[in-house]
Amino acid sequence: MRKLPLFFCIIHVLILTAQPSGKTQHDTYLISRMVEKFHVQPRPLDDEMSSAIFSRTLEALDDERIFFTQADIGQLSVYRYRLADEIRNRQFGFLQLLTSLYKQRLMQADTMLDHISIRPFNFSNREKLTLTEDSSYPADLAGMHSKIYKLLKFSIVHTMADYIVESGRPPSPKLEDSLESRLRKKAVLSVKRSIKRILQSPAGIENTIGIIYCQALAVCYDPHTAYFPPDENADFETALGNKPLSYGLPLAKTKMVIP
Repeated sequence: MRKLPLFFCIIHVLILTAQPSGKTQHDTYLISRMVEKFHVQPRPLDDEMSSAIFSRTLEALDDERIFFTQADIGQLSVYRYRLADEIRNRQFGFLQLLTSLYKQRLMQADTMLDHISIRPFNFSNREKLTLTEDSSYPADLAGMHSKIYKLLKFSIVHTMADYIVESGRPPSPKLEDSLESRLRKKAVLSVKRSIKRILQSPAGIENTIGIIYCQALAVCYDPHTAYFPPDENADFETALGNKPLSYGLPLAKTKMVIP
Protein backbone atom coordinates (compact mmCIF):
# COMPACT_ATOMS: atom_id res chain seq x y z
CA MET A 1 0.00 0.00 0.00
CA ARG A 2 1.36 3.39 -0.97
CA LYS A 3 0.75 6.43 1.19
CA LEU A 4 0.89 10.12 0.44
CA PRO A 5 2.54 12.43 3.00
CA LEU A 6 0.21 14.56 5.07
CA PHE A 7 1.41 18.06 4.30
CA PHE A 8 -0.72 20.12 6.67
CA CYS A 9 0.77 18.56 9.82
CA ILE A 10 4.35 19.74 9.52
CA ILE A 11 5.75 20.12 13.00
CA HIS A 12 3.81 18.27 15.63
CA VAL A 13 6.47 18.30 18.36
CA LEU A 14 9.28 20.70 19.14
CA ILE A 15 11.64 19.14 21.65
CA LEU A 16 13.19 22.06 23.46
CA THR A 17 14.91 22.45 26.74
CA ALA A 18 13.43 23.89 29.92
CA GLN A 19 13.57 27.65 30.24
CA PRO A 20 15.27 29.47 32.97
CA SER A 21 14.64 33.12 32.49
CA GLY A 22 16.91 33.83 29.52
CA LYS A 23 16.17 30.62 27.64
CA THR A 24 12.65 31.32 26.37
CA GLN A 25 13.89 33.90 23.87
CA HIS A 26 16.19 31.30 22.33
CA ASP A 27 13.39 28.75 22.18
CA THR A 28 10.88 31.12 20.58
CA TYR A 29 13.50 32.04 17.99
CA LEU A 30 14.11 28.34 17.34
CA ILE A 31 10.38 27.66 16.95
CA SER A 32 10.06 30.46 14.39
CA ARG A 33 13.07 29.22 12.42
CA MET A 34 11.86 25.62 12.39
CA VAL A 35 8.40 26.64 11.20
CA GLU A 36 9.84 28.84 8.47
CA LYS A 37 12.06 25.97 7.34
CA PHE A 38 9.67 23.03 7.50
CA HIS A 39 6.16 24.42 7.20
CA VAL A 40 4.60 24.22 3.74
CA GLN A 41 2.92 27.62 4.08
CA PRO A 42 4.21 29.32 7.24
CA ARG A 43 2.24 32.20 8.65
CA PRO A 44 4.34 35.39 8.49
CA LEU A 45 5.80 36.55 11.78
CA ASP A 46 4.42 40.07 11.56
CA ASP A 47 2.31 42.56 13.51
CA GLU A 48 -0.83 40.45 13.16
CA MET A 49 1.01 37.39 14.45
CA SER A 50 2.44 39.44 17.32
CA SER A 51 -1.04 40.51 18.38
CA ALA A 52 -2.29 36.91 18.22
CA ILE A 53 0.59 35.66 20.40
CA PHE A 54 -0.01 38.49 22.86
CA SER A 55 -3.73 37.74 23.20
CA ARG A 56 -3.30 33.97 23.48
CA THR A 57 -0.60 34.29 26.16
CA LEU A 58 -2.74 36.59 28.31
CA GLU A 59 -5.76 34.34 27.79
CA ALA A 60 -3.78 31.33 29.00
CA LEU A 61 -2.54 33.15 32.10
CA ASP A 62 -5.72 35.01 33.07
CA ASP A 63 -8.70 33.74 31.10
CA GLU A 64 -11.26 35.15 33.55
CA ARG A 65 -9.54 38.54 33.61
CA ILE A 66 -9.07 38.62 37.35
CA PHE A 67 -5.39 39.14 38.07
CA PHE A 68 -4.12 41.72 35.60
CA THR A 69 -5.40 45.26 36.10
CA GLN A 70 -6.20 47.67 33.30
CA ALA A 71 -2.98 49.52 34.10
CA ASP A 72 -1.04 46.25 33.74
CA ILE A 73 -2.62 45.62 30.35
CA GLY A 74 -1.71 49.17 29.37
CA GLN A 75 1.94 48.47 30.18
CA LEU A 76 1.95 45.11 28.44
CA SER A 77 0.16 46.44 25.36
CA VAL A 78 3.27 48.38 24.42
CA TYR A 79 4.56 45.00 23.22
CA ARG A 80 1.41 43.84 21.40
CA TYR A 81 2.86 44.53 17.95
CA ARG A 82 6.52 44.14 18.90
CA LEU A 83 6.69 40.46 19.80
CA ALA A 84 7.80 39.44 16.31
CA ASP A 85 10.81 41.73 16.62
CA GLU A 86 11.52 40.43 20.12
CA ILE A 87 11.45 36.84 18.85
CA ARG A 88 13.70 37.57 15.89
CA ASN A 89 16.20 39.51 18.02
CA ARG A 90 15.95 37.15 21.03
CA GLN A 91 14.85 39.97 23.32
CA PHE A 92 12.80 39.50 26.47
CA GLY A 93 11.31 42.83 27.56
CA PHE A 94 7.76 41.51 27.28
CA LEU A 95 8.47 38.30 29.20
CA GLN A 96 10.27 40.12 31.99
CA LEU A 97 7.42 42.58 32.47
CA LEU A 98 4.77 39.87 32.11
CA THR A 99 6.40 37.61 34.69
CA SER A 100 6.97 40.43 37.16
CA LEU A 101 3.37 41.69 36.97
CA TYR A 102 1.80 38.23 37.04
CA LYS A 103 3.81 37.10 40.05
CA GLN A 104 2.99 40.30 41.94
CA ARG A 105 -0.74 40.08 41.18
CA LEU A 106 -0.96 36.41 42.17
CA MET A 107 0.64 37.18 45.53
CA GLN A 108 -1.76 40.08 46.06
CA ALA A 109 -4.74 37.92 45.09
CA ASP A 110 -3.63 35.29 47.60
CA THR A 111 -3.64 37.92 50.36
CA MET A 112 -7.06 39.16 49.25
CA LEU A 113 -8.41 35.63 49.53
CA ASP A 114 -7.21 35.48 53.14
CA HIS A 115 -9.17 38.66 53.93
CA ILE A 116 -12.27 37.49 52.04
CA SER A 117 -12.31 34.13 53.82
CA ILE A 118 -12.58 35.70 57.28
CA ARG A 119 -16.16 37.00 56.93
CA PRO A 120 -19.26 35.04 55.93
CA PHE A 121 -20.98 36.17 52.74
CA ASN A 122 -24.15 38.12 53.41
CA PHE A 123 -26.69 36.92 50.88
CA SER A 124 -29.28 39.48 51.93
CA ASN A 125 -27.12 42.26 50.46
CA ARG A 126 -28.06 43.00 46.86
CA GLU A 127 -24.88 42.98 44.80
CA LYS A 128 -24.39 42.79 41.03
CA LEU A 129 -21.69 41.30 38.86
CA THR A 130 -22.33 42.98 35.54
CA LEU A 131 -21.39 41.48 32.18
CA THR A 132 -18.98 44.35 31.62
CA GLU A 133 -17.29 43.75 34.97
CA ASP A 134 -17.13 40.01 34.38
CA SER A 135 -15.55 40.32 30.93
CA SER A 136 -13.15 43.19 31.69
CA TYR A 137 -9.89 43.48 33.56
CA PRO A 138 -10.33 45.19 36.94
CA ALA A 139 -9.48 48.87 36.97
CA ASP A 140 -7.16 48.56 39.97
CA LEU A 141 -6.42 46.44 43.05
CA ALA A 142 -9.70 47.44 44.68
CA GLY A 143 -11.48 46.27 41.55
CA MET A 144 -9.56 43.00 41.65
CA HIS A 145 -10.60 42.43 45.26
CA SER A 146 -14.22 43.20 44.38
CA LYS A 147 -14.21 40.85 41.41
CA ILE A 148 -12.68 37.96 43.36
CA TYR A 149 -15.23 38.52 46.13
CA LYS A 150 -18.19 38.59 43.75
CA LEU A 151 -17.07 35.57 41.73
CA LEU A 152 -16.62 33.52 44.90
CA LYS A 153 -20.00 34.62 46.22
CA PHE A 154 -21.65 33.87 42.89
CA SER A 155 -20.13 30.38 42.82
CA ILE A 156 -21.18 29.63 46.41
CA VAL A 157 -24.76 30.83 45.85
CA HIS A 158 -25.17 28.52 42.87
CA THR A 159 -23.64 25.55 44.67
CA MET A 160 -25.91 26.11 47.66
CA ALA A 161 -28.99 26.37 45.44
CA ASP A 162 -28.09 23.18 43.59
CA TYR A 163 -27.54 21.33 46.87
CA ILE A 164 -30.88 22.44 48.33
CA VAL A 165 -32.76 21.44 45.17
CA GLU A 166 -31.05 18.07 44.81
CA SER A 167 -31.25 17.15 48.50
CA GLY A 168 -34.90 18.15 48.80
CA ARG A 169 -34.20 19.78 52.15
CA PRO A 170 -36.22 22.91 52.83
CA PRO A 171 -34.15 26.12 52.99
CA SER A 172 -33.49 27.45 56.47
CA PRO A 173 -31.10 29.99 58.00
CA LYS A 174 -29.30 27.19 59.87
CA LEU A 175 -28.78 25.12 56.72
CA GLU A 176 -27.67 28.14 54.70
CA ASP A 177 -25.18 29.21 57.38
CA SER A 178 -23.74 25.70 57.55
CA LEU A 179 -23.40 25.43 53.77
CA GLU A 180 -21.98 28.93 53.41
CA SER A 181 -19.22 28.27 55.93
CA ARG A 182 -18.13 25.01 54.35
CA LEU A 183 -18.38 26.21 50.77
CA ARG A 184 -16.58 29.49 51.47
CA LYS A 185 -13.60 27.68 52.99
CA LYS A 186 -13.56 25.11 50.22
CA ALA A 187 -13.76 27.71 47.42
CA VAL A 188 -11.06 29.93 48.89
CA LEU A 189 -8.76 26.96 49.50
CA SER A 190 -9.23 25.76 45.92
CA VAL A 191 -8.23 29.12 44.43
CA LYS A 192 -5.30 29.49 46.82
CA ARG A 193 -4.03 26.05 45.83
CA SER A 194 -4.18 27.02 42.16
CA ILE A 195 -2.19 30.17 42.87
CA LYS A 196 0.32 28.23 44.95
CA ARG A 197 0.86 25.70 42.15
CA ILE A 198 1.94 28.53 39.86
CA LEU A 199 3.99 30.53 42.34
CA GLN A 200 5.74 27.45 43.73
CA SER A 201 6.03 25.47 40.53
CA PRO A 202 9.01 23.07 40.75
CA ALA A 203 10.29 24.48 37.47
CA GLY A 204 9.78 28.09 38.63
CA ILE A 205 7.19 30.63 37.58
CA GLU A 206 9.52 32.05 34.90
CA ASN A 207 9.77 28.61 33.33
CA THR A 208 6.00 28.09 33.53
CA ILE A 209 5.25 31.39 31.80
CA GLY A 210 7.99 30.69 29.25
CA ILE A 211 6.36 27.38 28.32
CA ILE A 212 2.95 29.06 27.95
CA TYR A 213 4.51 31.72 25.73
CA CYS A 214 6.18 29.10 23.53
CA GLN A 215 2.93 27.17 23.28
CA ALA A 216 1.08 30.35 22.26
CA LEU A 217 3.65 31.02 19.54
CA ALA A 218 3.45 27.47 18.18
CA VAL A 219 -0.36 27.36 18.11
CA CYS A 220 -0.58 30.78 16.47
CA TYR A 221 1.28 29.38 13.47
CA ASP A 222 -1.49 26.80 13.03
CA PRO A 223 -3.51 24.36 15.18
CA HIS A 224 -1.29 21.44 14.12
CA THR A 225 1.94 22.99 15.36
CA ALA A 226 2.65 22.26 19.02
CA TYR A 227 5.31 22.94 21.60
CA PHE A 228 6.09 20.19 24.10
CA PRO A 229 8.29 20.93 27.12
CA PRO A 230 10.70 18.06 27.92
CA ASP A 231 8.50 16.25 30.47
CA GLU A 232 5.42 16.30 28.23
CA ASN A 233 7.51 15.20 25.26
CA ALA A 234 8.80 12.21 27.25
CA ASP A 235 5.23 11.23 28.15
CA PHE A 236 4.19 11.65 24.52
CA GLU A 237 6.97 9.39 23.24
CA THR A 238 6.20 6.80 25.90
CA ALA A 239 2.56 6.77 24.87
CA LEU A 240 3.52 6.31 21.22
CA GLY A 241 5.76 3.35 21.97
CA ASN A 242 8.01 1.80 19.32
CA LYS A 243 5.29 0.96 16.80
CA PRO A 244 5.91 2.69 13.44
CA LEU A 245 3.21 5.15 12.47
CA SER A 246 2.24 6.33 9.02
CA TYR A 247 0.21 9.29 7.97
CA GLY A 248 -1.63 10.03 4.78
CA LEU A 249 -4.22 8.61 2.45
CA PRO A 250 -4.14 4.90 1.53
CA LEU A 251 -4.09 4.27 -2.23
CA ALA A 252 -4.55 0.50 -2.15
CA LYS A 253 -6.34 -1.02 -5.12
CA THR A 254 -9.86 -2.01 -4.14
CA LYS A 255 -12.61 -3.61 -6.14
CA MET A 256 -15.36 -1.16 -6.95
CA VAL A 257 -18.93 -2.34 -6.68
CA ILE A 258 -21.16 -0.80 -9.34
CA PRO A 259 -24.83 -0.76 -8.41
